[in-house]
Amino acid sequence: MPGRGNEGVHFAVDYLTQANRVCAGELEADKSLSARGKRVLVVGGGDTGSDCVGTAVRQGARSVHQVEILPRPREYSGEPNPDWPRWPSILRSSTSHQEGCTRDWAVSVTQFSAGYDPWVRQAHLARVEWRPGRGGLQPVELPESEFNLEVELVLLAMGFLHPQHGRLLEDLGLELDRRGTLAVDASCRTSRPGVFACGDAANGASLVVSAIAHGLKAAAGVGQALR
Repeated sequence: MPGRGNEGVHFAVDYLTQANRVCAGELEADKSLSARGKRVLVVGGGDTGSDCVGTAVRQGARSVHQVEILPRPREYSGEPNPDWPRWPSILRSSTSHQEGCTRDWAVSVTQFSAGYDPWVRQAHLARVEWRPGRGGLQPVELPESEFNLEVELVLLAMGFLHPQHGRLLEDLGLELDRRGTLAVDASCRTSRPGVFACGDAANGASLVVSAIAHGLKAAAGVGQALR
């Protein structure tokens, strides 16, 4: 994306890791990445984006905007789940959102612009509509829907899709599932004997506690194979 290399555009996990280290006393606050006094844009509407919102607010951000490319979920009205047995797609607000931020949906970021120095000063965005396309619904930018936000800190919290399909997976010849994650059985075995996978690489994006539980399951599978 144009402007991705500007100063002030960071991955969310890098930002959150530094914030945790400051809270733990492992890193001095003045040497860490901080949102204090800045106009912050969080790109991504999931749990990681929510953590960025709450952290930025507590650090004293001047303003916090959060944008998501997916459409706004429906409000929960108490009716039975129409998506049963799947988890319903409804609007969820965390305690971080309650602390204060502006949220927007069906928005795509197209470019970042710097000012007279290398620091990011503007985010260029456009509204999208999801329409049927090859492989399912695709976001289509709406004409004349562009708008800009003044920003000094951008946090990229887009969702993890699958492990990198690089040399490691190719050389091992590991099978993938339809989501692009590694195909494993109940013992976390991959398609290649002696190779196991767990966590996000096999389950897709999830919580840290889920990855820990899956790691224990994989360890049990490895132990059984060795015995």
